[in-house]
Amino acid sequence: HAELVLADKDELKQALVRTAILSNEKYRGIRFRLSKGVAHLQAHNPEQDEAEEEVEVDYQGGELTIGFNVGYLLDVLAVIDGEQIQMSVIDSNSSTLLTPKGSDECRYVVMPMRLRAIGTTVNRDSMGATCGPFFRKAYQDGALRAHHFATNRRLAHH
Repeated sequence: HAELVLADKDELKQALVRTAILSNEKYRGIRFRLSKGVAHLQAHNPEQDEAEEEVEVDYQGGELTIGFNVGYLLDVLAVIDGEQIQMSVIDSNSSTLLTPKGSDECRYVVMPMRLRAIGTTVNRDSMGATCGPFFRKAYQDGALRAHHFATNRRLAHH
């Protein structure tokens, strides 16, 4: 059963940009901890630097922590239309679906990263995008294009 998270796109994007500065350069992992009304973002790097941000969100589910590659989240926020973003989350091991609030036309899928001890991650993430019935390149220069076909093939087999 998926829980919905509604957030202001620009506020979330700015918080992710600030948090990303201190994420591990290789894995770009952040912890995305959800609790009622707030998303707590946290990043660490091997030098023991830490960044923390809180963003107000509309979320009524139980506490949930998911690891993401911050670059993929930022790629989605750069191309998604609208002022608010909707995230459908299930658990820390399941893909997250991101859409503009109130629209189902474009869908972006981001796989989580497995979280270990603070500051380390296992890179198991990827992302995908669909707009209408066809896959398309939603972001011209990078990460989205690199992973979306493989991700969507995997999701189609579930």
